[in-house]
Amino acid sequence: MTGGVVLAQLKADPTTAGIPVVVVTADATPGRARRLLEEDAFACVTKPFDVPEFLRTVEAALAS
Repeated sequence: MTGGVVLAQLKADPTTAGIPVVVVTADATPGRARRLLEEDAFACVTKPFDVPEFLRTVEAALAS
């Protein structure tokens, strides 16, 4: 299942629609990241990722 599919399912369910979603993906193309953000992802992190940066992103999502 792709990150976009998971994101769509989470946003479609009223019980999870308000939860910020950080998508972790191997697709590092700028277009893919832009589409995920347009689909209401909080952030898009590409693999391999910098762990401290990833943790800052998760902390920001939790604070929102």
